[in-house]
Amino acid sequence: MRSHDSNKGRSRSKRRTINTNILYILLILVLILYFILRYNSLLLAILSAIGILLFILILIFEIYNIAVEEGLKKAAIELIIVSVVIVLLFYGLSIFTGSRYPLDVVPSCSMLPNLHRGDIILINRVSIDQLKAPIINITGYQYRQLYNNLSSYQYECVYYKKLNNTEFGYRIEISDNYSAGFKLGLYNPYSKRLIYNSSFYNGFIGFECTNATRLYINGSSMKIAYLKALIVNNITIYGDRNNSIIVYSTTPNDTFYQEGATLISHRVYAILRYGSNYSILTKGDNNPGLDQQYGNYPVNYSNYNGKVVYIIPYLGYLKLLISGVSDNTDCNSYIKNATII
Repeated sequence: MRSHDSNKGRSRSKRRTINTNILYILLILVLILYFILRYNSLLLAILSAIGILLFILILIFEIYNIAVEEGLKKAAIELIIVSVVIVLLFYGLSIFTGSRYPLDVVPSCSMLPNLHRGDIILINRVSIDQLKAPIINITGYQYRQLYNNLSSYQYECVYYKKLNNTEFGYRIEISDNYSAGFKLGLYNPYSKRLIYNSSFYNGFIGFECTNATRLYINGSSMKIAYLKALIVNNITIYGDRNNSIIVYSTTPNDTFYQEGATLISHRVYAILRYGSNYSILTKGDNNPGLDQQYGNYPVNYSNYNGKVVYIIPYLGYLKLLISGVSDNTDCNSYIKNATII
């Protein structure tokens, strides 16, 4: 019996644990580089792939180490307990805040300089009428017109210039950025219609455009076309960066959804009230126009997740790294407050 026990002990001692310290150090270095190089989409994609691989290796080796030290059965029990605790904490927070997604990580730079990519945000689902934003009354018919004919209202602020062309008389060049000789106008990419004016009223909704300055991290700047005001039923609404920031889920018909974004953290621009129902118009602080001007439907109660109530800066970069998110749209610049013209 002694000989058998001794052999068994020697057999166990041969199964050594794997030292994962170097993997943790590499993951931290990759995370630091991911933050430093956040303006380069190609390098972000490469670092994200490396980060995912390191995370998987760490997970596998740590499970193996627990199994070696404490046995496979105990390792499985501990893994189940940790998973259950995480799920219970998430659902507990969800019940407390009333939001399906009480925590989220900002994946893009569309809310600079007020929300940064990688910020963790806490979401509380207050009622829509408690959000800070102007509330405008419309009729149910007007709402159905907007919802059923969204493309008719998707006029974006642009610059345009007529260029001489001997064969056709002239052609039009359209740009988001200002160049000498260009004028402000509104353009519908669906109907290809250009409005040769900085304001346009279409039914019960209208837009006014102005100039804004986009500032880059290298110190340069660019004048861009920007939404100055929204007009609803002859009421003019100007963007206010003191309005509430909300998180909403996109729908399959939304442009953002088709581009891969399922949760959006943007500021409320205005709230449309028809009867006892509400619909929210939203805008990213670092975007020139409303989400709805770019092909996203107004946010209704069903896809409204809640109001951003707390921000933890940058700590969500680990999630972005291991989830493979590498969107760096406009991360190297932000829009300064628009000038009124």
